[in-house]
Amino acid sequence: MMALHAHADNEAILVTMAEFLLMNKLVSRPSITSATKISFNEDSSICISEEYIFKSISKSVLFNKINKKLRERFKENMPLLYSELLILIDPLQQDEIISSLDLDIQRFIVSKNY
Repeated sequence: MMALHAHADNEAILVTMAEFLLMNKLVSRPSITSATKISFNEDSSICISEEYIFKSISKSVLFNKINKKLRERFKENMPLLYSELLILIDPLQQDEIISSLDLDIQRFIVSKNY
């Protein structure tokens, strides 16, 4: 399992992305929050601005498929996209998340030993 993250300056891009991924059953439980972004201007001064962060849960094996579909859809407006490995997750909640995704789970799970 992975936590999928995307960062963008434009909230609408992330909303569109979340809707697309959810409708295609590639993610579960998407959310978008805002955060303060700290970066450098061209003159090396500090710039403080707002950015938006998309978070969701999915299977790690779907990352390349998700990335490809988003690259095709957003092209030069592609948000920063990365994943973090989820080490532990409640087994019942994991089953609920997996059942909401469009994949053949038998290819990925050898046995269900909780």
